[in-house]
Amino acid sequence: MLRLAAGLCRVSLSRSPCPLGQVPALIQTFLRVLSEVEVDLETGLVEVIRYASVDDCGLAVNPLLIHGQSHGGIAQGIGQALWEQCVYDPRSGQLLSGSLLDYALPRADLLPGFDTEISEVPSTTNPLGMRGGSEGGITPAAVIADTAPHAPFAPERLAA
Repeated sequence: MLRLAAGLCRVSLSRSPCPLGQVPALIQTFLRVLSEVEVDLETGLVEVIRYASVDDCGLAVNPLLIHGQSHGGIAQGIGQALWEQCVYDPRSGQLLSGSLLDYALPRADLLPGFDTEISEVPSTTNPLGMRGGSEGGITPAAVIADTAPHAPFAPERLAA
């Protein structure tokens, strides 16, 4: 599969551009994440205490935008891991959590501060040295799962 994707545009490790009309088929983004999580064993409540990530996006044209996008993705990921849940009626299949009154979203007062950094190692697959950045912000669910392995993370499920 990788050979097929690479063959779409003979991607080399040089900075020379692809032939006209073709784009590199293989784009990579690199991210490192660390979180500190507390689990209340009596209530099953999971709380993210600290969260840090380093995003290697190659050449960062607008670092402030990358930090902002990362923060938004992290908030979404923590929300998915800890609060968000679609609830369906088992008989009809009707979505029961279809409004903001019934669907828990992350709020700023429930989130820790985020420490996000950017590592700018130039990409070798394009002449500008760039690659995607801040896509990894949505990964908190996996990081929290690694630190609190009783997924899914709703307190009633942790207690089971």
